[in-house]
Amino acid sequence: MVWDLWVTMNSKNKDECEEIFQSIRIKFNKFWGYIKKYPLTILSILMILQLLYFQLNLENINFQNILIALATIFATILALVFTLSLIPIQNAASMWTFSILKIYREDKTNYIIFLFFSIAILIFILLAIFEQGLNKALILSIILFFIGFIFDNLRIYYIHSVSMIDPQSILEKIKIEAFKTIDGFDKIVNSINKQNKNITKQEAYRFLSNYQQSINYWLNNFSEIYQKTVGRNDLLVAKATLNYMLKVLEYALEKRKDSTNYRLVHTGLLPIKEADIAKDIIYPFCDRLKELFVLSCKSSTENISLEIIETYKNLAIFLSKFDLETVNIPIHYAKDCTKYAQSINSIEIPFQAINIIFHISTNSQNENNFRY
Repeated sequence: MVWDLWVTMNSKNKDECEEIFQSIRIKFNKFWGYIKKYPLTILSILMILQLLYFQLNLENINFQNILIALATIFATILALVFTLSLIPIQNAASMWTFSILKIYREDKTNYIIFLFFSIAILIFILLAIFEQGLNKALILSIILFFIGFIFDNLRIYYIHSVSMIDPQSILEKIKIEAFKTIDGFDKIVNSINKQNKNITKQEAYRFLSNYQQSINYWLNNFSEIYQKTVGRNDLLVAKATLNYMLKVLEYALEKRKDSTNYRLVHTGLLPIKEADIAKDIIYPFCDRLKELFVLSCKSSTENISLEIIETYKNLAIFLSKFDLETVNIPIHYAKDCTKYAQSINSIEIPFQAINIIFHISTNSQNENNFRY
């Protein structure tokens, strides 16, 4: 009994110690992250503390010319940085997609860096004007702080600008913008539903005239990147692009899970029930993939073309979680792509495509979570 109690207490103390060490490690990593991100700012703060500690006599120094020179230098750097950074951004836009220019224009980091530079220039000018009545140690402290802080942010801006021309970063930014667009529509629908309880979410989506166009806009950006990637025969970027396209589609479908409208479509002897998401999102997405498949077959290797079939498979497996009726849509498109590959006398694509399509039935989940 005593032994069990001692073991229990030991175990409890050990867990508490591990939690404390884990907390210390997290805080240290966070602090170290700030040091790596703002080394010059921290160095300038240390210099300011030394300056205040030793209480140096700075009354004989005229800071007015120094402040005016710094304001001029910072204004020149600001103009050069934002002008020269447009060159790689324009090259990336022509290489990948022109929506990069829109993302760059609306990027918050650009606004923040511009704001920091502008504030520093304005403060230097104001200090130069009222320099006579201010404490010299305070003026020098402000100068040291802004020099360190601005140049740290300049380094951050450089890293940020380089990331904007990286394909992986571009795909991620487009995905984020697409998610924001989808979330914006979801908020509008919830707002309409709250204002008028008689209007359901299903009905509210009918009032969004530009819903389909907005989602297709971002999917078209992915398609543009894919087309340019195919021209360079870059399998990794092409595969990543298709994955991001599918992520955006899946996110849009997740948002519509509880607000899907169904209608009867007469395709033969008996009408069938079809979800509005099929017409608004799924069919345009599959049509776009089919166009990309044809392009891939004409201008690239078979591996890139098979990634399209793989995307159809992943879409079908995802749709099987919600509505079994929509599962057939990507399967039919995958079969059409296979027939096209056969028509151009391709051997490997049809063979591999049939194996990929076969896996759809084994991986699909026979669940229907859509609410009717």
